[in-house]
Amino acid sequence: MRQVQIGPRTLTVKIPAGAREGTRVRLREQGEVGYAGGPSGDLDVIVHVLDHPVFRREGDDLHIDLKVPLYPAVLGGTVSVPTLAGDVSLRIQPGTQSGRSIRLRGKGMPVLRRADTYGDLYAHILVQVPTQLSDQEQQLFEQLRDLRPAS
Repeated sequence: MRQVQIGPRTLTVKIPAGAREGTRVRLREQGEVGYAGGPSGDLDVIVHVLDHPVFRREGDDLHIDLKVPLYPAVLGGTVSVPTLAGDVSLRIQPGTQSGRSIRLRGKGMPVLRRADTYGDLYAHILVQVPTQLSDQEQQLFEQLRDLRPAS
């Protein structure tokens, strides 16, 4: 529900789940008074969707840039992914590359006028490389580098 100021009146408008940019919500008999005192007409409210700070929307699908620490990306592990319904756990396969996209089915936007149907959430992996290494970490990375010939 949203409060909308229409001239001197404030109306409560129910925006349907999954509404997209430009979705039209008709409020019956809430428009201007009809000609010569006739009944009020309908009022159409056009939905404007604001950007979300975390998710990008494409239709009913959502996209997120997911920062994954180096170690789970290399060795595999579990990371937390924010969704509209709360965080979920995502298993990262060993050797996951930065730029890979992982689809989480049914974790996107509700589909307009289709109850219990949701788009997907695409997590775009961004592998985070450590920037400040301890002396021991530096030595271990050098040892790892020496184990694998340059390609």
